[in-house]
Amino acid sequence: MPSLPLIDFSPFYNGTDADRAKLAAIITEQLQKHGAMRLINTAIKAETIEEGFKWVRLYHFPTSRGGH
Repeated sequence: MPSLPLIDFSPFYNGTDADRAKLAAIITEQLQKHGAMRLINTAIKAETIEEGFKWVRLYHFPTSRGGH
């Protein structure tokens, strides 16, 4: 099974408008092709990422929290 594409997000912060447009095109292409991707060099805090995973688990596995 191939791994998800790894995309460097730093042009969003440090690049020109052309760099950001290229990044947006790459992200769009990879999401259309794979449905997901891995980002590196973002300013997203680890706590924010963990919070997102928590909500995914609650949504996809509601019985683990005593629901359905």
